[in-house]
Amino acid sequence: MIYFRLLTNPDDAILNGEDRQRSKASAPRMARLEPTWMYLRRLYDLPVLSVAGTLSITSYLSFYRELQVLLDEKILYINITD
Repeated sequence: MIYFRLLTNPDDAILNGEDRQRSKASAPRMARLEPTWMYLRRLYDLPVLSVAGTLSITSYLSFYRELQVLLDEKILYINITD
C-alpha cells in the first residue's frame, strides 16, 4: 500500500527540532524564495482586485447618496461602518 502525504511547509519536512532552530537563528532576516508561478499569479490577480475594489467603493457611494436623498428632509445622522 502506498501512502501520500501533502507537505504544507517543506521546511518542516526537511528540518526539525534543533536543526530548524539553528537554521532560523543563523539567518533570521533571510527572505523565503517563492516559485516564479507565484509572482505571475500575483500579477494576474492585481487587476481583478482593483476592479472589485472600485466596484465596491462605487456601490457604497451610490448607496450613501440614495440614503442622503431619502433622509434630506429629516435630521437624522447614521454612522455606517463596515
